[in-house]
Amino acid sequence: MVRIGIVAPIWLPDYGGGEQYVDRLVRILQDRLGAEIYILTCSRSEGDGFTGVSQIPEDRVWRVERGDFTKMIWESQWTLDFNSWFEKVDPEHIIFASPATFNSGSIEHISAVFNRLRQIGLNYGFVHYDLGFTTTRIHAQTLMAGGDWDDAREAFNLEIKTAQDEGSEDAFNTDFEIPTVHRPDYLISCSQWSLDHLNPFNESAGFVFRPYMDFDHYAESVEPFEGKRASIGFVNPITHKGGHIAYNVALADRDTSNLWLRGGYSNESKRRLMELVEPSIASGECDLEILDFVPDIRSFFASIDLLLFPSKFEGYGMVPVEAMACGVPVVSTNHPATVEGVGEGAFTLSPFDDSDTWSLAVEMVLEDRDEWVAKAAARVEELRDAQEMAVNDLIAFVQDFL
Repeated sequence: MVRIGIVAPIWLPDYGGGEQYVDRLVRILQDRLGAEIYILTCSRSEGDGFTGVSQIPEDRVWRVERGDFTKMIWESQWTLDFNSWFEKVDPEHIIFASPATFNSGSIEHISAVFNRLRQIGLNYGFVHYDLGFTTTRIHAQTLMAGGDWDDAREAFNLEIKTAQDEGSEDAFNTDFEIPTVHRPDYLISCSQWSLDHLNPFNESAGFVFRPYMDFDHYAESVEPFEGKRASIGFVNPITHKGGHIAYNVALADRDTSNLWLRGGYSNESKRRLMELVEPSIASGECDLEILDFVPDIRSFFASIDLLLFPSKFEGYGMVPVEAMACGVPVVSTNHPATVEGVGEGAFTLSPFDDSDTWSLAVEMVLEDRDEWVAKAAARVEELRDAQEMAVNDLIAFVQDFL
């Protein structure tokens, strides 16, 4: 039985979609490959970000007492923490799982760990599910100037080529947050779109593994959360998730009910949006209710007629696929990574379109709701059929490096 170490600055139950993606991937390695899994992560946060439960036993989770989890990797103490865990666990293979943390600090702070693994001949891979700020900024600027996603990709290619010509490895690390700067043996990403950006020079073996879904679980009938009903649902009201579009859609028709799920991830943009939204709720300017937490996301989907998903940037986009699996039609961003999931099962448009366009799309889908429910169901069946083959391919891919 192979012993696999997972190094992840965040681990469930903290935070949300990205951590659930990694947890599901790791559970596949545990259940299908028969691997013993050992986690190195940070102590749990004291905030409101408890949104999922890991199936990895807590006695296999080594939690380092740190403040800000991002600093776990930056500080020199990181090497000592890693070495202590490594000596105790004695892993035969390591997977580093993080959106950007391993690229946020200087290369020197963490190079000792990777150099040690190379010296002893131990292979390691990366699992990444988010793009860096510089990359998403390039995309946004291109689309706001009237370009499309192909233009956005070309703009990224131009900037990355410039950085390459200048020999700026530090730019790849801190600006573009490209994990292959750490020379992993392989890189697993949750979408082809993300992988193409995270591994632009094909320096590491790449594999796309889209988030694993228990489709039977989502298909089970559940009651609406506390008996609530609304026409439009929205999850995680922060700026890059399209919070302002969702707010303007709610304002456009005060007779249409809206139900939002606050989500576990909190930041300054969410706080500012709430300062804008909450007075409108109090004044009756819009029919909107915000839920802080639901123990079962299916009950939220059972409470709404349509999911609005106007996110500007996604590694993949599990929420709209989950909604579709629950029989809820979706009006979604046409971000390429998200389209890899929703396919033609959702009505898609640019997250940089104006709110009136989004309101019209919502109206159209609600009018033809049965048709879009059927399209969503057909897409879910396509994803279900492809999923088992993807799991087998993942196992075969990882085994090549053990």
